[in-house]
Amino acid sequence: MLSIIIPTYNEIEHGYLAEILPSISNLPNTEIICVDSGSDDGTLELTQSVNATIHPTTSTTRAGRMNAGVDVAKGNTLLFYHPRILIQAAGIAELAQTNEITWGGFLHKFTPPGKLYKFISWYSNNVRFKKKHIVYLDHGIFVDRTLAEKVFPIPDEPIFEDTILSLRLKEHATPKLLEHTALVSPVRFETRGPFRQFLGNQVLKLLFSLGVKPTKLNNWYEGKLRLNG
Repeated sequence: MLSIIIPTYNEIEHGYLAEILPSISNLPNTEIICVDSGSDDGTLELTQSVNATIHPTTSTTRAGRMNAGVDVAKGNTLLFYHPRILIQAAGIAELAQTNEITWGGFLHKFTPPGKLYKFISWYSNNVRFKKKHIVYLDHGIFVDRTLAEKVFPIPDEPIFEDTILSLRLKEHATPKLLEHTALVSPVRFETRGPFRQFLGNQVLKLLFSLGVKPTKLNNWYEGKLRLNG
């Protein structure tokens, strides 16, 4: 069985959850778990309208929601579905039908056109994923249950939780890139400006690699958006 774990907190305004849930609600041999940190915007009502389970948590970070999802999931494969991406249904169907993938993700693709967005997606897929074996959550990270039990729980950090997870997973296996698209929301880039956000991300990754605490880095990354909860 495939367990789809969606870490949520007030997702209605971003518009993706209303597309995500219907696209996965009727998949065979699949459970949907929304791990929620106390949404009060209609996220819970939307989740209840489809074949999904709400698992409340007191954690205020996405890492904490992911940890909680692993604790209650029943599937032999876990898919961490970022609430602001849209994965092709054929990709999830393929994932649900295979038992041969240890961990990995889907093809990153931003929804708006533009050379910078195309470059970021190219880099995400061909350099960070294939060469460095770092898979961000907006690829849709999937992992075999047996391997998940070796690397979870992950630290309850407000940022770079997917990098920390990838560093643990790559010690055991090389990630697999499934050739199905995950359409990614550009909300951070469009709010701050694409080039400012892109350059800022590179600085944050450098500071993280130098050992700066994720809690400090998150203050800039989030700003007024509060997208990580």
